[in-house]
Amino acid sequence: MADKEPKKRGRGRPKGSGKPLKSTIVLKQMIDAALYKVGGVDYLARQAEENPVAFMNLIAKTMPKNINVDIKDNRNVSDMIIAARKSVKTLQHDDAVDAEFTTIEHDDTRAE
Repeated sequence: MADKEPKKRGRGRPKGSGKPLKSTIVLKQMIDAALYKVGGVDYLARQAEENPVAFMNLIAKTMPKNINVDIKDNRNVSDMIIAARKSVKTLQHDDAVDAEFTTIEHDDTRAE
Protein backbone atom coordinates (compact mmCIF):
# COMPACT_ATOMS: atom_id res chain seq x y z
CA MET A 1 0.00 0.00 0.00
CA ALA A 2 2.97 2.34 0.61
CA ASP A 3 4.24 1.93 -2.98
CA LYS A 4 1.29 3.75 -4.55
CA GLU A 5 1.96 5.69 -7.74
CA PRO A 6 1.44 9.48 -7.34
CA LYS A 7 -1.83 10.82 -8.69
CA LYS A 8 -1.66 12.32 -12.18
CA ARG A 9 -4.75 14.50 -11.78
CA GLY A 10 -4.21 18.24 -11.84
CA ARG A 11 -0.83 18.19 -13.57
CA GLY A 12 -2.08 19.56 -16.90
CA ARG A 13 -0.64 18.77 -20.29
CA PRO A 14 3.06 18.04 -20.48
CA LYS A 15 5.10 20.61 -22.42
CA GLY A 16 5.55 19.73 -26.07
CA SER A 17 2.83 17.10 -25.90
CA GLY A 18 1.39 17.80 -29.31
CA LYS A 19 -0.76 20.23 -31.19
CA PRO A 20 -1.90 23.54 -29.67
CA LEU A 21 -5.24 23.84 -27.96
CA LYS A 22 -8.19 24.63 -30.21
CA SER A 23 -8.91 27.77 -28.17
CA THR A 24 -5.38 29.04 -28.91
CA ILE A 25 -5.85 28.46 -32.63
CA VAL A 26 -9.23 30.21 -32.61
CA LEU A 27 -7.82 33.17 -30.66
CA LYS A 28 -4.97 33.58 -33.16
CA GLN A 29 -7.47 33.50 -36.04
CA MET A 30 -9.56 36.18 -34.32
CA ILE A 31 -6.48 38.39 -33.82
CA ASP A 32 -5.55 37.96 -37.50
CA ALA A 33 -9.08 38.89 -38.58
CA ALA A 34 -9.13 41.97 -36.33
CA LEU A 35 -5.73 43.10 -37.64
CA TYR A 36 -6.96 42.70 -41.21
CA LYS A 37 -10.07 44.81 -40.43
CA VAL A 38 -8.05 47.74 -39.06
CA GLY A 39 -5.54 47.87 -41.89
CA GLY A 40 -2.99 45.10 -41.43
CA VAL A 41 0.58 46.22 -42.13
CA ASP A 42 -0.40 49.89 -42.43
CA TYR A 43 -2.02 49.75 -38.99
CA LEU A 44 1.04 48.11 -37.43
CA ALA A 45 3.31 50.71 -39.06
CA ARG A 46 1.14 53.48 -37.63
CA GLN A 47 1.30 51.87 -34.18
CA ALA A 48 5.09 51.65 -34.43
CA GLU A 49 5.16 55.43 -34.89
CA GLU A 50 2.41 56.38 -32.44
CA ASN A 51 3.05 53.79 -29.69
CA PRO A 52 6.67 52.63 -30.01
CA VAL A 53 6.85 51.10 -26.52
CA ALA A 54 3.77 48.94 -27.05
CA PHE A 55 4.96 48.03 -30.55
CA MET A 56 8.37 46.94 -29.29
CA ASN A 57 6.66 44.82 -26.60
CA LEU A 58 4.70 43.12 -29.38
CA ILE A 59 7.92 42.51 -31.30
CA ALA A 60 9.57 41.07 -28.17
CA LYS A 61 6.68 38.67 -27.61
CA THR A 62 6.88 37.33 -31.15
CA MET A 63 10.64 36.70 -31.02
CA PRO A 64 11.87 33.22 -30.10
CA LYS A 65 12.89 32.97 -26.46
CA ASN A 66 15.86 30.69 -27.10
CA ILE A 67 18.06 30.36 -30.13
CA ASN A 68 20.37 27.38 -30.17
CA VAL A 69 23.28 27.83 -32.53
CA ASP A 70 26.16 25.50 -33.15
CA ILE A 71 28.81 27.40 -35.10
CA LYS A 72 31.42 25.25 -36.74
CA ASP A 73 32.94 27.90 -38.94
CA ASN A 74 36.40 29.41 -38.90
CA ARG A 75 35.29 32.71 -40.45
CA ASN A 76 35.08 35.79 -38.27
CA VAL A 77 31.72 37.29 -37.29
CA SER A 78 31.80 40.13 -39.84
CA ASP A 79 32.30 37.63 -42.70
CA MET A 80 29.34 35.63 -41.40
CA ILE A 81 27.15 38.76 -41.24
CA ILE A 82 28.07 39.66 -44.83
CA ALA A 83 27.17 36.12 -45.96
CA ALA A 84 23.84 36.29 -44.10
CA ARG A 85 22.99 39.63 -45.72
CA LYS A 86 23.72 38.20 -49.16
CA SER A 87 21.40 35.28 -48.40
CA VAL A 88 18.61 37.66 -47.35
CA LYS A 89 19.05 39.74 -50.51
CA THR A 90 18.80 36.56 -52.58
CA LEU A 91 15.57 35.62 -50.81
CA GLN A 92 14.10 39.10 -51.26
CA HIS A 93 14.78 39.05 -55.01
CA ASP A 94 13.69 35.46 -55.55
CA ASP A 95 10.57 35.25 -57.74
CA ALA A 96 9.34 32.28 -55.71
CA VAL A 97 8.81 34.50 -52.67
CA ASP A 98 5.34 35.97 -52.97
CA ALA A 99 5.36 38.83 -50.47
CA GLU A 100 4.34 42.45 -50.54
CA PHE A 101 6.57 44.97 -48.80
CA THR A 102 5.53 48.46 -47.79
CA THR A 103 7.96 51.32 -47.35
CA ILE A 104 7.39 53.34 -44.20
CA GLU A 105 8.34 56.97 -44.59
CA HIS A 106 9.60 58.85 -41.57
CA ASP A 107 9.15 62.60 -41.10
CA ASP A 108 12.30 63.97 -39.37
CA THR A 109 10.78 67.48 -39.19
CA ARG A 110 8.05 66.39 -36.78
CA ALA A 111 8.22 68.24 -33.45
CA GLU A 112 8.68 66.09 -30.37
